[in-house]
Amino acid sequence: MIVRLNAINVEMMKSEDKQISLSDPDTRSMATSGKDTGIVGYNVQIAVDTQHHLIVAHEVTNVGSDRHQLASMADQARAEMFVETLNVVADRGYYDSQEILACEEAGIAVTLPKPLTSGAKAAWMDATHFLIRRRHKVATEMALNVLAYNMKRVIAILGCRPLLQAIQT
Repeated sequence: MIVRLNAINVEMMKSEDKQISLSDPDTRSMATSGKDTGIVGYNVQIAVDTQHHLIVAHEVTNVGSDRHQLASMADQARAEMFVETLNVVADRGYYDSQEILACEEAGIAVTLPKPLTSGAKAAWMDATHFLIRRRHKVATEMALNVLAYNMKRVIAILGCRPLLQAIQT
């Protein structure tokens, strides 16, 4: 047992972030609201249009913080929506001066509150559990969830008959 643990420790120390997961090698520890606690998993990023509340872009990452995701997600949303300019509203977990500057330089206006300076509350809210393992498979599972969500939204917006007619054309 000691030999196995030592081998795992050697592998862990070789990794860039000093983490290793034995159940899913792609997952990483994500901070939670408890003191010095975390959960091993993925961080899902989504961009939603404000008019119809459809998910226009999503990404499954194993980066535990949202801080460096703003510019990338905003750019993906703009590309998917085929617009030149975009107004983005995000929560304080995305606040990063370099990300905000990157958005401004790309013509993306950003509205978000400054982060709390106290560590009393953390940006992680809740998570659902994925049914499969490995990042590329989790990304596929998330894409199916997004498709199902967007189909429900389109049915709520258009109704079933127009949706079925649109599918048939």
